[in-house]
Amino acid sequence: MAGEFNLKDVLPWGRNRAEYVAFLGLDDIGADTRILDCAGGPASFNAEMTAAGYQVTSADPLYRFSGAEIASRVD
Repeated sequence: MAGEFNLKDVLPWGRNRAEYVAFLGLDDIGADTRILDCAGGPASFNAEMTAAGYQVTSADPLYRFSGAEIASRVD
């Protein structure tokens, strides 16, 4: 179907917490700051920030696919 989002058309990639903090200047944000990670892909940013006490919501059309499907595309 035209306009349909297909995994074959995507090369998933993501960044970690240290990279996003450096890119976006997040050094001074408080743990009470809510963060929206748009097009988060397979990044570890959300997991790392959540483990550190931050509130992060990640969104990405990629998330309609299973972890196994995403991993097979990365591999």
